[in-house]
Amino acid sequence: AEAVKTPRIATVASAPAAHAECSPTDLSAAEQSYSTARVLADAGQWSDAIPALERALDSCPEHLASLQLIAFAEMQSKNYGPAARYFQAQIDMQFDGVTANADMNTLRPYGFVLLQLGNWTAAVRVYESILAGEGLGIEDARPSLDLLHTIRNSEATAPGDAIAAAIADALFRPLANSM
Repeated sequence: AEAVKTPRIATVASAPAAHAECSPTDLSAAEQSYSTARVLADAGQWSDAIPALERALDSCPEHLASLQLIAFAEMQSKNYGPAARYFQAQIDMQFDGVTANADMNTLRPYGFVLLQLGNWTAAVRVYESILAGEGLGIEDARPSLDLLHTIRNSEATAPGDAIAAAIADALFRPLANSM
């Protein structure tokens, strides 16, 4: 399944941000697929929502709502690699690739996903972006960032998966779940 998603992510990531528009027919197809996915996501059926979101993005790669929801659906389905790529594609499309310009609803779960992947440096950068910005979640980011710095500076190697999972669940799950 991973190989199938990678080309779609590349297509979405290369779509010009808000400059291109889908044809009315493609936009309609994307909206229908998105609506189906939204119902499934609202019912907590995250992995079932992903194929509908993929169809929406196939129809209209610039369909931002589908891109946002598929990133979150992949995260909720514990498909962290695709989730990270979709979050980055959203940042590329919506915020011209500048992580510091992204909103809290993108940065908070993106940081969680990066932590799950063991990408400590990128997770720190994302949470530093949160602290540099304004909005909900800033007060939650400081203890998480401090702990990440402590872990990164005290360990010769990255902690094992069990430790990373425990840290992520304790610190970042509340951030991701508040979406």
